Amino acid sequence: MSYRPKYLLLFSAILALACLARFTGLDNRPMHNDEAVNAYKLGTLLETGEFRYDRNEYHGPLLYYSSRILAGLIGQADFTSLTESSLRSVTAIFGIGLLFLLLLLAESLGWVTILSTALLFALAPAMVFYSRDYIHEMLLVFSGMAALVTVYKYLLSPKIIWALLSGVSLGLMHATKETCIINYAALGISALMLIFVLKLKGQIRPRDKQYPPWHWLVVLVSAGSTSILFYSSFFSHPEGIIDSITTYQAYFTRAGADDAHLHPWHYYLDLLVFNPNPSGPAWSELWLLLLSLAGFIMAILKKDRKRGDHFIIFAGAYTFLLMIIYSLISYKTPWNILSCYAGLLLLAGYALVRILQLPWAGWLRTGLIAGVLIGGMYWLYTSYSINFRQSSEPANPYVYAQAVKDVVELAEAVSMVALAHPDGRDMRIDIIMPDHEYWPLPWYLRNFTHTAWWDHVDYTQPAAPLIIAAAALEKQLTRKLYELPPPGQRYLYIPLFNSYKELRPGQEIRAYLRKDIWDHLQGEMMNADQFGSNGLNASR
Repeated sequence: MSYRPKYLLLFSAILALACLARFTGLDNRPMHNDEAVNAYKLGTLLETGEFRYDRNEYHGPLLYYSSRILAGLIGQADFTSLTESSLRSVTAIFGIGLLFLLLLLAESLGWVTILSTALLFALAPAMVFYSRDYIHEMLLVFSGMAALVTVYKYLLSPKIIWALLSGVSLGLMHATKETCIINYAALGISALMLIFVLKLKGQIRPRDKQYPPWHWLVVLVSAGSTSILFYSSFFSHPEGIIDSITTYQAYFTRAGADDAHLHPWHYYLDLLVFNPNPSGPAWSELWLLLLSLAGFIMAILKKDRKRGDHFIIFAGAYTFLLMIIYSLISYKTPWNILSCYAGLLLLAGYALVRILQLPWAGWLRTGLIAGVLIGGMYWLYTSYSINFRQSSEPANPYVYAQAVKDVVELAEAVSMVALAHPDGRDMRIDIIMPDHEYWPLPWYLRNFTHTAWWDHVDYTQPAAPLIIAAAALEKQLTRKLYELPPPGQRYLYIPLFNSYKELRPGQEIRAYLRKDIWDHLQGEMMNADQFGSNGLNASR
């Protein structure tokens, strides 16, 4: 199929819309603790040139090596030089890359379907949200979609290039995240189903040698080589290769043991169907779910199937198998739905075009089209609200253990204290949070060079001039500051804020500043109204 200018022009307009949705205001939402951890690991890679895969925590190396490229291009060489915008731009780029993968399907699906699907990808709530989130998931969705498309291209036209690209895509999935094995299972079963359908339709004859065994060897070698390249840190850390396999012992053990992430089987359906919004109309993506089901059913029931219809059956089987498997696993987080979500968008784009082409009676067709348009408008409202108006509110269905805006105010206040302290950003700071639950504070305090991180109140160490601690530790902290020091060696500490502050919803934090620093700050550096009633404790 030719790439006619009018189609490319429309695709470019959709691409520009997708970029606008993904790159606008990337620094508006507070950093999630997972984002902060990933930023720290990237900083280590930038500063030391080394990456060591941890088989017990975190995920694969692809995110960090991809980020290293962008960081190098814009001159960021260490942890302190990174920014929210530069980090989230990495995942935004992979989110944009999904639209380019759709171009490989233009010959099979047709340009109208491709443009409709691209528009859905550009504006979909979850796709936009997680393209603006510095975690691994968007890279897994991109490599998974690449595998889906290239495996399909190979099954229909078994050329060595598609076998090679399929292997590379599968390898990139493994280099991204351990959960790729679920995608592998769904992809393999769906491929067998597609082969069966093609044979049933006479498009693959049993005597034909369409799939030479050595092609499968190409797939395995290219997949393994890609994965090995990243997990070995480009052959500088061969132990990472073994660790990428033995990690599954810890992975399967932990999957059902973390109560905080255990959810019922219908958790992902709930995300799509209905979510109450305390600030406006409820959020719902039921429109997307119904359209995708309609697209899958129409492709199955269609009698004169063409290549595009076969791809929809393939993608639909993959999507709903993934949904079933992920729903059966008790361990759930909202971003795990993304691989399924991408498939839903493919099916919905197909359904949109087919519904417009249905030869029904005028009034029925008009009513159906009107329903689709109204549902689409509501879906767009959901996307805008989730991604821009309420992107960090706990009620947002895609917000999960998200740091609140108080953490940004805390970082600003600490910076103001540094201006009044004689040591500036070299001043001592104690961060005390049980179970080391202090992320993303290391990100926001990355420019402070003498910060100590504690999971308990240590009575043997002298107190820092500035202390940030969990509210639950107030009694232990009071004992350390006022009961244990002998007379004449006790400092008075002033609460830095005069209002309730949280790190994450339900996790209260408090900050205390030594009074001599506080007095200097009040007298020399601060306008008492600068932070208002929610900021520094100006009433003291």
